[in-house]
Amino acid sequence: MSQETQQNPADLEDVIGHLTAVAEAREEVSIGDIQEAMGRRAFAPFIIIPSLIEVSPIGGIPGVPTAMATIVALFAVQLLFGRKQFWLPRIIRKRHVKGAKLKQALDYVEPVARRVDKVIRARLIWATREPFIHLVAAVCLALTMVVPPLEFVPFASSAPMGTVGLLGLALIARDGLLVLIGLGLSLGAFYLTYSLLLT
Repeated sequence: MSQETQQNPADLEDVIGHLTAVAEAREEVSIGDIQEAMGRRAFAPFIIIPSLIEVSPIGGIPGVPTAMATIVALFAVQLLFGRKQFWLPRIIRKRHVKGAKLKQALDYVEPVARRVDKVIRARLIWATREPFIHLVAAVCLALTMVVPPLEFVPFASSAPMGTVGLLGLALIARDGLLVLIGLGLSLGAFYLTYSLLLT
């Protein structure tokens, strides 16, 4: 699929549909394959995708949460510096997962995505534009920084990564209310980190 003919996903189910098409077409799916499928200008989908992978059964594999957080961090930093096309280093682009395993994980989250899409809609659109989008990028970057230490606590890293995914979904749907909710939930994720690691 060429860059010119790609369309931005409209909702979470659409993101999953893009990923499923890639998973079904390839025996092994690399991060680079996913980036090409989504487009190099895609910020919101590419912070949702690592979050989906992290909260799926694949996220239980040691090292996966930190790897997914690293990808989100790279995109968030580039957005903060004003890049329009997002770059990933070759070592990350080459990371891959079995297509069948990715498809299984997507099937796991698809019913949830269908229900989520029924309650999101375009509203408070001002909160999905600049400067809020840069605030979202900064919060996502901060959330990724707490993921590596949380890997030592079972399932704890799903809190910050789930919040990252919620913020990405809010940007895709242009749901400003969801952006504000996500920013509020990020405070809870930081408090969880403090509670688990510093007390």
